[in-house]
Amino acid sequence: MTPTSPILHNARVAWFSHNAHPPSDNMVIALADAGMLIIDWARERPDTFCDIALLDVRGAESPVHSASDLGELAKRLFIPGGLIVTASQSIETHERAALRKIGDVCFTTASHEPLIGVLRERLRLASLAEETGERLKTLVSLGSPFRFPLINPEDKRPSVLLAGNASPLTLSASNAVREWAGETACVFSAGQVMRALDHTTFDAAIFIPEDENDLLLALARALRRHRQHRRMPVLLTSKEKGLVERLTARDGFDCILPDHLDSDLAPRINLSVRRAAMAAAMRQFLHSADGAAGKPLTAVNAKFFAQHAVRLYQRAKDTNRPLALIGLSVESSSSSLARNDLTGAVGRAIKTVARIIRAEDMVARLTPTMLVVLASTTEKNSSKIAERLDGVVSGTLSRAIIEQSRITTRYVVRTQNESVEESLARLIGLIKNRAKVTGTVS
Repeated sequence: MTPTSPILHNARVAWFSHNAHPPSDNMVIALADAGMLIIDWARERPDTFCDIALLDVRGAESPVHSASDLGELAKRLFIPGGLIVTASQSIETHERAALRKIGDVCFTTASHEPLIGVLRERLRLASLAEETGERLKTLVSLGSPFRFPLINPEDKRPSVLLAGNASPLTLSASNAVREWAGETACVFSAGQVMRALDHTTFDAAIFIPEDENDLLLALARALRRHRQHRRMPVLLTSKEKGLVERLTARDGFDCILPDHLDSDLAPRINLSVRRAAMAAAMRQFLHSADGAAGKPLTAVNAKFFAQHAVRLYQRAKDTNRPLALIGLSVESSSSSLARNDLTGAVGRAIKTVARIIRAEDMVARLTPTMLVVLASTTEKNSSKIAERLDGVVSGTLSRAIIEQSRITTRYVVRTQNESVEESLARLIGLIKNRAKVTGTVS
């Protein structure tokens, strides 16, 4: 990698193995395809920053002791994403409980896709936490007052919604839930789930789909994207273990193996409820007027952007992480377009962009006609984000505005040792020239 080349991976994974074996070639390739670089700590002893640690105790005589020893080694590194423990599905109940105190446990099979799903979800939570912390630092440095949402105002036994066709597995899940849940509601179909959610607020839900085409899966995906219901974690299980693995890998769902229901369901639900509340509070803050130093779901002001961008650029330099600026400009191409109409179009574009970007990304209005999204992502993902913003904004503006204006979307990725001023200069130059070169969307 040259000193000016962009960073190609989204995250670095530190690998620790109980028998000092390196990660398999298949695992290295699978993680690379997912945008992750795996680093064998025993051989490389990297000085570089790692985002998350992977502790492999599969086949260990004492998985708990091995994971504990590896965890002590991992703690020597600053790893914001925490620890993921890969273990065999056949370990005992007390061993699973002990491993959960060390880190998230992933029971791997021949496929590495479920592990990638677990890594992505944990990295996303860490990304939310880091951005929340950086926003708070920026607000404090600017002397701006702010309020932070309550994470878990009530300490009570959770209410649980259980959905699935009548079966021995559903009965087993129901019996396991009733022993510790404060309130339990059992329904059979996705339609009944929707009606139950219309009348009652649940702390968590357990879905038991029959197959890939079960409507409960489509509903679980919709609930995860819903601003009101995303605070409710949804755990999935199925009598078909292959389906559980595919759901973890493809969608990043929090899944539990059917053999582990009786012993693991209660602690898994409690952990999921606490994490969901924490993530929801952070998202609410980042989307709020307090987190954006302005109005909710709008662009931050130039003063806040300048302070925060410098902070993130310094963090990216220290950790060697990717960082990108995606710019969108709405300019008049006709003398008949009134200034008020153009200003209104830019305002609608800002609200649209603020709704579709990640909570940990930030949108700023730098000029009357140009907005910029600051995102911690690679060039490959920046291109996709720019294309999406261009398409969505073009689709939300009226035809009259589209016919009399010109929408330009470009992006730049921070290269090593590049400052925010240099990146902005490159971005503004690309937008003004409407250049069709690398780092742009034409």
